[in-house]
Order: sequence, then C-alpha cells, then structure tokens
Amino acid sequence: MFQDNLENSATIFKLTIPIMQQQNIPITPHYYNLWYTYMKQSNLLLNEQVDAILLRKSALSLEDCDALIHTFCSQSAEHKLNKLQHQLGNISKQSQDENSELSDQGLIEQASQLEDQFNRGEIDFEHLNKDSHEHNQDLSYIVNTIRDLVSYCTQIKKISLQLHEKLAQQTKEIQDLKQLLAEFEMEHNIDELTGISNRTAFDEVITALIKQKCYFSLILIDIDHFKAFNQTYGTKTGDKVLQLIAQKVRNECSSIGEIYRFSGGKFALVLPQINLDNASSLAEAIRINIGDLILTNKQTGQSVNNLTISLGASEYLDNDTKDYILKRAEHALFQAKQSGRNKVMAI
Repeated sequence: MFQDNLENSATIFKLTIPIMQQQNIPITPHYYNLWYTYMKQSNLLLNEQVDAILLRKSALSLEDCDALIHTFCSQSAEHKLNKLQHQLGNISKQSQDENSELSDQGLIEQASQLEDQFNRGEIDFEHLNKDSHEHNQDLSYIVNTIRDLVSYCTQIKKISLQLHEKLAQQTKEIQDLKQLLAEFEMEHNIDELTGISNRTAFDEVITALIKQKCYFSLILIDIDHFKAFNQTYGTKTGDKVLQLIAQKVRNECSSIGEIYRFSGGKFALVLPQINLDNASSLAEAIRINIGDLILTNKQTGQSVNNLTISLGASEYLDNDTKDYILKRAEHALFQAKQSGRNKVMAI
C-alpha cells in the first residue's frame, strides 16, 4: 500500500491515467478519484470489488464505476475539482495544439492563475467532507500533483518560447548567409570588365545542359588580331571594344541564348534548342554586324580600323561531353582563322 506523501501521490497519478485509458474510462474528477483510490490500495473493500468485476469481464463499464463511486467514494469535492480539471484540461490541450489561438504568453498566464488559486486557498480541503479525512488527504495529494504539473507546463512553455526565439534568430542568420552566398556567386560568375557571365558560369551551364541532355548549339567568337589591336590603340581602347562586342551580342541574342566572356578577346554564345544550321546563320549575322561597326577614339577623335571576328559553331550530339563539343567548336574556329579570318565555320 502506498504511503501518504507527495512523491507517492505523483507515482499513483502516473499509474492511474494509463489504466483508465486501458479501461476506456473518461478522465473526469469522480472517475479519476475512484481509480486513484484503487491504485493507492487504501480501500481494501473497493479493491476487492474491482478485482471481482475484472475476474468476470475484461473491463469495467461506466455503470460499474458509478456504482462503486456511490458505495465507496465521497463526491463532496467534485464541483471544485471539476473546475480545476477543466482549467488544467484547457492548458494541456492548448499547449499541444499548434493552431490554438491562445498565445504562448497567454498559456503561461493561465497556468499562473491556476497556481494562484491554490496559493490563495480557494480550494480549502479542511471544509470538504470532514467525515472522510483520508479521502480529503488523497484529494490534497491530487491537487499538489496537478500543481506540479502546471508548474512543469509553465516551465516547458517558457523554454519553448526561448527555443522559438533562438530558432527565429538562426533562421535569419541562415537567410543572411544565403544572401551573402548568392551575392558571392553572382560576383564570381560575372566578368568584371564586360558585365556578362564569365568562364566559370559557362562551364556550369554547359555541364548542366549536357547532364539534362538538353539540345543546344555553341558558337565561339574571337576578335581577329586583337593582340595587335591593343598594341596599336592601347589596352583601354581594347577594353572598350570588348565591352562593346559583349553588350551588342547580348542585346541581339538575349531572347534565344546567353553570351559568356570565354578568355581574352574570345566569347562563347550558348543557344538552347537551336540547331547547327540556324546557329551558323546567326553567327554570320553577328560577323556582319560587328564588321560594320564604325569605331572612334573619343579622346583623340581618331578613327579606329574596323574590327572583324571569326566564329566557330558546333552542336550537341548524343552522348556528348563538354570537352567534345568544345573541341569541335574550337576546331571550327581554328579553321575560320586558318582560311583568312572574318569567317564562320561549323562542325
């Protein structure tokens, strides 16, 4: 038999709830009091009656429980315990309900109000059924256990609030890091001089297209005699030429492809869903447009010799790799230069 102290009361509490659930008994004050008394084994006649019923059938009905309560258990404190049970039930339900309209702070306040009811003595066990002193002691232990549970619930909610705040802070930090990473990637995928995508971005796009087996064509564009051009007009003028060509090709081809700064005076134009014949026609149009540009040095007013470009085109083939299609485009560009420059070759 359990002795009367708070620790044993909590132990009985933990044993009582599961057996009530197993017996499919509602956890209301008078039913709880019955099964609490049974688990405490403080009323031998009650235990004998319950055990006798359980020998006849697997579980007690509510009618059985009502009869036992009428015979063995006092109900004088029921109306006050029912109020406590209702308040505690609300706290328990709302603490588990993520969609509850009650805020975390409101839940803590409600738990504190329930605690205050005990502290102010609103539940006075000295005036409850003086003829059943032992029963009143049991009820006192029940309420003390509930008080501990309320305190525990309050602490859990406070910890939950702290975790929510920490999680929100960590989420913000992660978002900030993602933003910095995106900016870093943007900076490192853009050619600083021309403002178009660089070789790193080109490699990533080609790799992705081939991995997804997306059909595309590739055009390599190289400025003819660009080293000599820089020696004649200076690297600043050469930089302006690179910027001019990059922006002109991007503006003219932005709806069907993307231009990349490949290296030095060389660019790459990637054209998804464009076959080699159409890519060759586009390359020829680009060659003519660049050759028709009239360039003037703004500082000196000196006319600059017309630029020409050579272009090599290739298209994606089944089981292609980045190296294979790139080598074919480079070989086509090499043939264009070998045959006199200012030409388009396709392989």
